[in-house]
Amino acid sequence: MCLTKYSRINYNEIQKANLLKSENTIGFMPKFYYDAVLKDNDNIIKIEGFEIEFPLEPHLILVYKHSKYAEELIKIVRSGIKKIQVQYL
Repeated sequence: MCLTKYSRINYNEIQKANLLKSENTIGFMPKFYYDAVLKDNDNIIKIEGFEIEFPLEPHLILVYKHSKYAEELIKIVRSGIKKIQVQYL
């Protein structure tokens, strides 16, 4: 059962990586998978200054850098996260 869960997570992260490579999206991904799957991809960038601390592993916020909406998406995410930080930290 543990192996099945790991395989499903791995498959989901690879699917997410493929979606990020081809669409105008922002996605969350564990840092481990980013380092393994996307770190060398020149088309995907992580939004600097933010990591989401989950109990098991930090997640990064990623965006397709050639998206015509990339700057707007990044501004929206940064603004939203700053509001959350002010409210809860």
